Amino acid sequence: MRVSRIVGWVRFLAALVALAAMVGLFVCPSAAWLQAFSWLPRIQLVPAVAAGSVLVLVGIAVSVALCGRLYCSTVCPLGILQEIFRDVVTLGGRWGARPGRLRPVEKTVENAIRIVCLLAFVASAFFGLFAFLAPYGIFGRAVASFADVKVTAVKVLALGQLALILLATLWRGRFWCNTICPVGTFLGLFSRFAVFRVRIDRAKCVNCNLCVRACPNGCIPPDKGKKVDHSRCVSCFVCAGVCGKEALTWR
Repeated sequence: MRVSRIVGWVRFLAALVALAAMVGLFVCPSAAWLQAFSWLPRIQLVPAVAAGSVLVLVGIAVSVALCGRLYCSTVCPLGILQEIFRDVVTLGGRWGARPGRLRPVEKTVENAIRIVCLLAFVASAFFGLFAFLAPYGIFGRAVASFADVKVTAVKVLALGQLALILLATLWRGRFWCNTICPVGTFLGLFSRFAVFRVRIDRAKCVNCNLCVRACPNGCIPPDKGKKVDHSRCVSCFVCAGVCGKEALTWR
C-alpha cells in the first residue's frame, strides 16, 4: 500500500473516532469511556475564541501553518460528518455529481458569499448569535436535539440546518465548508501558504483526471498543468490515494 493511502486512512480513522466521541459527548456526556475525549470540544476554534484559550488558538494556528486546513477534515465534527455522509450516500463517490471547476463568474460569486458570511459571523458575535454560523455550534445543536424528545422551534431549525448542509454535499461536495462556513473561509486565507500541502508532480501526471473526479471539494481543475487550490483543500488525501502514478504527494 502506498504511503499516500496509509496517511489517508490514518487521517480518516482519526476523524471517525473524533466524530464518534463528540456525538457521544453530546448524547451521553456522563459515559465513563468518553471522558478520555473530553478535550475534543475545547480544541474547536470558535469555542476556543469564546473561552479565550490562547494555547488552543496557537495550536490551531501552528497546525494551519504546517498542514493547511487539516483541522477541517480531522477536528471539525461538521466537516467530518459531511465527508462521511457523502461517502455513504454516494458509495464513496461512485455516483452523483462531483464539484467541478468554478467558472470566473461563479468564483466571484463564491468569494462574495464567503466575505459576506465571514463579516456576518463577526458582526453576529456582538449579539450572541454567532453559533448559528459556527460549525461546532450547528453540529452540537443538531446532535443534542436527538436526545430531546420535545419538538421545539430551535430543534426543528437545528435539524433543518444540518439537513440542508448534508444535502448540499451531494450537489457540490463541501459546499458549506468552502462557501459559507466562516471558520473555513478564515483558515483558507492562510492554508495556501502551509508548509506541507498536496502538490502535483507534473512530470508524473498523465492528465487522467482521476484526482479531479475524486476530490470532494473541487480543489483540482481538469486543465493540463493542474494546480491544487489550497484555500479549499482540507488535506483529506483522497486525491493522492486514487493516483496510480503517485503524481500527488503531501510535502
